[in-house]
Amino acid sequence: MQRCFKRSTWVLSLTSLLLATAAAAAPTSLSRLSTQHEFSSDDTTSIQQYVDLHGQALTLEDPSAFSSARAKLIGPLKGPTAARVSPSFREIYSEILIPKLRSNMSAGQGPSNTASMQIAGYLGTDAAAAFIAEHLDVQNGAEMSTRLWATAALRDLIANANVSSATLEAALQSLAIAAATEPSWAVQRQAFVTFGSAIRNTRKVEEGRDLLSSSAQTLQGRLLTEVIARIKSGEPTLILAVEPATGGIRDQYLDRTMFDRQKGLAVITVPALANLHGSVLEQWDNLRMDPRLAQSTELALHKAEVLMALMDSRLTNDQVMETTAYEGVLTNNQRSTLESAQQVWSDIVAKPRYQ
Repeated sequence: MQRCFKRSTWVLSLTSLLLATAAAAAPTSLSRLSTQHEFSSDDTTSIQQYVDLHGQALTLEDPSAFSSARAKLIGPLKGPTAARVSPSFREIYSEILIPKLRSNMSAGQGPSNTASMQIAGYLGTDAAAAFIAEHLDVQNGAEMSTRLWATAALRDLIANANVSSATLEAALQSLAIAAATEPSWAVQRQAFVTFGSAIRNTRKVEEGRDLLSSSAQTLQGRLLTEVIARIKSGEPTLILAVEPATGGIRDQYLDRTMFDRQKGLAVITVPALANLHGSVLEQWDNLRMDPRLAQSTELALHKAEVLMALMDSRLTNDQVMETTAYEGVLTNNQRSTLESAQQVWSDIVAKPRYQ
C-alpha cells in the first residue's frame, strides 16, 4: 500500500510539474488571436500551448482546476467578444482542440466527458458537429451524461452560421438514429428540444434555414412516433419525454416565424400524437401505479389533444373541436374516457388530409 501511495504521489507531482512547465510557455488568453484571419507558425504554437495546458487540466480531479480549465477553453468563444471571433480562428482552434478533447474522452469519464461536449458546442465548426455526433448513441458506449450533453451541445451549433446546414442535417440524422434506441427519458427530452431548435432556426434562407427546418420536422415526427410506440411496447417512463415535447411542438406551431411551415408540422404531428391514446391504454396499469407517470400522462394527453384540435382546425378551416378533460383520468381509472377519445382521433387521422 505504501508503494502505491508513493507511486500515486509521484504521478501527481509529475502532472503538476508538466502543467507548471506548460503554464510558463502558454499565453494567458487567446482574445488577441481570436479575431485574426491569418495565423503565423508562432500563433499556431501559442494556441497549441494554450490547449495543452488547459486540456490536460480537464482530466484532473481537483474541482477548481477543472472548472478553471473548462472556462479557459470556452473563453475565447463566449461572452461579449464572441461575435467578433473569426471563422478562421474557429477552424484552427477546432483543429487543435478536438484531438485533445477526444484523447481526454478516451481516457476519462464523467465530468471530463461532459465538459468536452460543452466546449465542442461553442466551437462552431463542422468538425465540432461531427465530433459531438460520435457521442450521441448508447450503442457506441457513451455514458448517459455524455449523451445528454452531446444532444444539448448541438443546439449551440444550430445557431452558428459558421456550421454548414448540410453538416447539421447529418448530425441531426445521427441524433435521430441514436434516439431510436435511447433508454433515458432525460436524453430523449433533450433530443426533442434540439429538433425544436432546428425547426425554429433563425438562419438566413441562403444558409439553409428552410431545408434544415423541414428535415428536423420530419425527424421530430419520426421520433415522436417511435417514442410513443416504445411506451406501448413496455417503456412507460418515456412518457416523461413526450409530455414536455408536446409543449415544445405547440410553441413551434404558434411561432409567428413558422407561419409558412405550420401545415407541414401539423400533417406530421397529428398522426404521431393520435397514437398516444393507444399506448397509454396498453400501459394503463404501469402508468397508474406511479404517481409521477400518471400525472405526466394526463398532462401529455391534455397537451396533445389541445394541439391536435388546433392543428386540425387550421387544416380544415373549421372551429376548434371540443377536447376531452384528462385530469384524473388515470388516477380515477377512467379507461372508457380514453377509449372514446382514441376512436375519435383514429377516425380523424384516417382522413385524406393526413395521408
